[in-house]
Amino acid sequence: MARLEAPAAIRWLQTECGLDQAGAEQATAYVHAAQTALGALPTQSRIVAERFFDEAGGMQLVIHAPLGGRINKAWGLALRKRFCRSFNFELQAAATDHGILISLSDQHSFPLDAIFSFLSPKTVRKVLLQAMLATPLFGTRWAGM
Repeated sequence: MARLEAPAAIRWLQTECGLDQAGAEQATAYVHAAQTALGALPTQSRIVAERFFDEAGGMQLVIHAPLGGRINKAWGLALRKRFCRSFNFELQAAATDHGILISLSDQHSFPLDAIFSFLSPKTVRKVLLQAMLATPLFGTRWAGM
C-alpha cells in the first residue's frame, strides 16, 4: 500500500472531510507520527502491537486492532487468561473498538512479536470459555432474562 504524501492527504481531508487547513495539517501530522512510532498503521488486515512504560513506571501492552469491540473484548479476555496462566500473575485488561490494553509488570518479559503466538485457532475457544466463566460477564449476560 502506497503511503499518501502529506500535501495530497491534506487536500483529501479538506475536500472529503470538510476540515480547514489547520485541522487537516494536524490530522496528517498525527497519523504520520503514529506511523513513525509504530512502524505501520493498523488496519483490519494489519494488527500492530506496542509496549511502553506509563508515567507510573508500569508496563503497558497495546494491541492496535480496529476489529470492533466484540472481537477485541473476546480476544482481550483470552489473552488475559493466557497471560495469567503463563506468568502466574493477575493482570488488568481492557478492550475497545480499536484495540486491547493489558497492564503488565516489569517481570513480564517476552519478545513483542510473541504476543501473536499466545493464542492459536486450536486453543482460543477453550481459553476463551475458561476466561468467560471466571468473570462477571457470564452472570451479567444472563441476568434478567
